[in-house]
Amino acid sequence: MGFGISIATAIIAIGLILTATVYYERVSDSCELLQDVRDKQHERMLSQLETGIEIYNTSSCSYEDRGKIANSTSDIFYIKNTGTVSINKSKLIVLVNGDIVNHAAWSGWLYPGRKFPTTTFTLDSGDAVKIVTANARSACAEVV
Repeated sequence: MGFGISIATAIIAIGLILTATVYYERVSDSCELLQDVRDKQHERMLSQLETGIEIYNTSSCSYEDRGKIANSTSDIFYIKNTGTVSINKSKLIVLVNGDIVNHAAWSGWLYPGRKFPTTTFTLDSGDAVKIVTANARSACAEVV
């Protein structure tokens, strides 16, 4: 009877070891996938922190006009990259009064500290303009 118990114990132990080996691989893979997702989330959050844009009324980017665009005949306003990473102009999303506006003429990169004029829009007094970057940072202004 002692020999049968030893064999049964050995079989149970081998079964537990095999089960633990199979589950270890699954748990290990899950942990690696979770770490990869956390790394991507961290990169996205860091990218958002390093990205910043502002909308200005004049070429001198005067801070007293931030958030307002003067309604003039030229409808020019400036977008300035206030962050530390470059922004692809073609990936910017432009909303006027909540509607997406086509800006196919924009190409190239907007480097940190640089600005560029927008001349492709017809704006009326009271319009709300919002510029959104690819990583969801945005700037808003109202036409006055």
